[in-house]
Amino acid sequence: MRSVLAMSVAAAIFAGAIAASPLSAGTLQVFASGEDLATEGFQAPKRTKDHWSLNFDHIFVTLAEITAYQTSPPFEPRSDAPMTATYEVTVPGTHTVDLVKAADEEARVLVAEIDAPPGHYNAISWRMAIAETGSAEGTSMLFIGTATRVSADRNPRLFAADPMEAILAVGPT
Repeated sequence: MRSVLAMSVAAAIFAGAIAASPLSAGTLQVFASGEDLATEGFQAPKRTKDHWSLNFDHIFVTLAEITAYQTSPPFEPRSDAPMTATYEVTVPGTHTVDLVKAADEEARVLVAEIDAPPGHYNAISWRMAIAETGSAEGTSMLFIGTATRVSADRNPRLFAADPMEAILAVGPT
């Protein structure tokens, strides 16, 4: 069974998983990560609350307006205080990456590598964008994978005999 689902919020896997790090003097690398849940899926004992196991073949995410900042004092995202950037670097363009297939051994995906002044980049911002081309066209985030519901002895109604293939697309609502 193949279905397409739309969600208004699908950032659970992606939340807080983009980072910028200096490679060498004059170069900045920007990475995204779906972390272990993207690359390894939701497997026992980390299934969903209603006993689904999830395996992802692809998680495409499209990012734009990626900006890395050097801030002083350090940016505190839970504060209402404005961020004070001493320097900022913006990555040009829109970038679609696959958080599953393109991930390295640390579950990171290189989004961009740009020229930048050396320093400690301690804050980053980005905007989710709609992909205009490619496998994720028309979505900002696209999950492709298989969901299998595991029976639970304490609730026999929670059972599905066959895995279900699904495509979860996040886009304009």
